[in-house]
Amino acid sequence: MADTQKVLDLIKEHDAKYVDFRFTDPRGKWQHLAHHVRTITDEFLSEGVPFDGSSIAGWKAINESDMLLVPDCATAVLDPFAAQTSVIVFCDTHEPLTGQPYGRDPRSIAKKAEQYLVSTGVGGGNHLAAELFALATGTRFNHIPYKGSAPALADLLGGQLTFMFDTVITSAPHIRAGKLRAFAVSSAKRASSLPEVPTMQEAGFAGFDMSQW
Repeated sequence: MADTQKVLDLIKEHDAKYVDFRFTDPRGKWQHLAHHVRTITDEFLSEGVPFDGSSIAGWKAINESDMLLVPDCATAVLDPFAAQTSVIVFCDTHEPLTGQPYGRDPRSIAKKAEQYLVSTGVGGGNHLAAELFALATGTRFNHIPYKGSAPALADLLGGQLTFMFDTVITSAPHIRAGKLRAFAVSSAKRASSLPEVPTMQEAGFAGFDMSQW
């Protein structure tokens, strides 16, 4: 189901009268634009909602104030407090001429920060699995960020690392060759390529599941 359809389905299911498009300014203050449902179509949601950015503190001057809200339709929820039944949709703010995210939009800044953390190796799925393991076991260890699995595996095979969390596809050949020992897989089910390796839950860590991030 397309994300835009989620909004249209919520409108129909709850007989909503308005769709409230929400975003934040640089100070973290909620801003919003409400549109009557008669204007809401799949095309409207896909193309975005034009608005005047000069009214937002710290954003645009009046002579360059045209901006565009791009609805993140996957975030659509029913507003439990509105006097008129409304659907809330959170939005990204884009430059209408280039279609690029606006540099002062807090949501765009947060996404760039997230992408940067992932690119550094800090905050990736393997890192989060290691942190979950630390919490589950009460152990402490030093996190060493790597630019991918290959250099980390090289150090593990060379004895510079004690252990690591890695994807099955890159570590399996070394496990089968007897060069590495697999303690467990972090997913809720055993890996089909390594059926003899137990899950973390089977190893005694109830509720441990890092199958995706």
